Amino acid sequence: MARKDANASSTIVDDDMMKKRPVYIFYYSVLIIALFVAVLLRTLGYYRICMATSYNVHERMLASIVRSPMQFFEANPVGWFNL
Repeated sequence: MARKDANASSTIVDDDMMKKRPVYIFYYSVLIIALFVAVLLRTLGYYRICMATSYNVHERMLASIVRSPMQFFEANPVGWFNL
């Protein structure tokens, strides 16, 4: 007789879980979408930072080469640096 009571209570729990299952799936879906959006924003932010940094490095490097005295280029042939 105790066995039937145990089965009856597990059936009640299973029925209750089955009723709440769509709610849990909705919460899980919302969390997955929020995680996807967060990762996308982080990736776009990292891309923008890297592009801005590389642009600034390139601009500084080009400005340094353009503003360097002609003497440097006459003393150092192409491909040779005597430091």
